[in-house]
Amino acid sequence: MLAQYEYRTYFGNEKIWIGTYRNLSNLPHWHYDGELICVLKGEAIVRIEGEKTVLNEGGACFVPPSSLHSIEGSEGSLIRVALFDSSLCRDFFEGYNLCSYRLSEASGLGDELLKIKKELRAKERFYVEKTDAEFTGLLYGIFQTEKIREKEKDETKETERYRKLLAKMEEETATTDFSSAAEFLSFSKPYFSEYFKKMSGMKFSAYLNALKVKKAVGLLQERSESMEQIAYDCGFGTVRNFNRVFKNATGYAPKSLPKDYVYGTGRSYVESKGFDPTKERSVLVED
Repeated sequence: MLAQYEYRTYFGNEKIWIGTYRNLSNLPHWHYDGELICVLKGEAIVRIEGEKTVLNEGGACFVPPSSLHSIEGSEGSLIRVALFDSSLCRDFFEGYNLCSYRLSEASGLGDELLKIKKELRAKERFYVEKTDAEFTGLLYGIFQTEKIREKEKDETKETERYRKLLAKMEEETATTDFSSAAEFLSFSKPYFSEYFKKMSGMKFSAYLNALKVKKAVGLLQERSESMEQIAYDCGFGTVRNFNRVFKNATGYAPKSLPKDYVYGTGRSYVESKGFDPTKERSVLVED
């Protein structure tokens, strides 16, 4: 399972999920779904394929299917997210990209998404077909209004290599370090440091620590080995460092971690398999 790949399944025949988060923040990830991000309050820094976009209140952006991205909402922010199966509009997803991820015409988008969400919740007769049609119309409207360009055949090669690195980090968390990661991409250490920060929005060490903590949570819940052994298996040099990083990430000391603890808030609309990018500060709220 790729480190940044998030597997999703929707309820029943639904192809759309819409939710609102307070303080939404997540690690770099990708999924086969497309995504609309709309800031209702505060601001958010969104990174898509290494490009940084700052969205203020009322701003919105479009995340193409399979794109690497992350979101960092400001304290107290409210962000509405719509995830949708790419089959809804595969015809233009496969041939075109928006010239800018930021939408120039985002007025009323948050309200339109809320309307569709209420129809999904009400589940009246033929609601799936109706919401599919409404959301598809919304997407076509975006691609008609915004500037678009035809996709280039070779534009994702470097990104694919970066994805392979993240997969390697997931599989070999305990033995991965900065030097080996830079060597994997054939980058100098200074360039790799800048490149990783650009792509992920965070330092390499912070991303690697997140993977280590995720692995440690699983081991603590599955095994009864010593803290020393678990720290070693997750790549921590000392138990002291393990305790410090773990508590900073989860709020718990390793020995006091609840048995039902889940690293990341998870989301009620999906069956999660493997990587969950959502950080602890994110709170899913009712509209």
